[in-house]
Amino acid sequence: MREGKGFLTIEQPSNVSQAIEKMKAGRKTVLLECMSNLTANEMFSPRGICKPNEVCNKIQNDINLLKKHTKNLVIVTNNVFEDGVQYDSATMDYLEALGKINEMLMSAADTVIEVVVGIPVIMKGNLTG
Repeated sequence: MREGKGFLTIEQPSNVSQAIEKMKAGRKTVLLECMSNLTANEMFSPRGICKPNEVCNKIQNDINLLKKHTKNLVIVTNNVFEDGVQYDSATMDYLEALGKINEMLMSAADTVIEVVVGIPVIMKGNLTG
């Protein structure tokens, strides 16, 4: 859908900092879509299931590297925490990791917007700068 609109799409399902070498020179705006998939890809890798803290540290390091090479970094994540279901331990570990990552992202972000049924709700910062 982005074809012909001036976007460079980089498929990087894990190790997101490796996308830096594929980016064009200059400080660009980057859309990372989406954190819930990235977290799952890092946690449930061919190497096995990683612990939540390992995944959080890996993603935080990769995001910090990516942020150094961008002017604007926009990250999409999902709210998957409100269904009230008790899942198996691996899924609960995934939810723990994603929750910690989302907290880290919100803490570091200038602006945080939650979209609820298509309506943007500003949680932090503003849209003017």
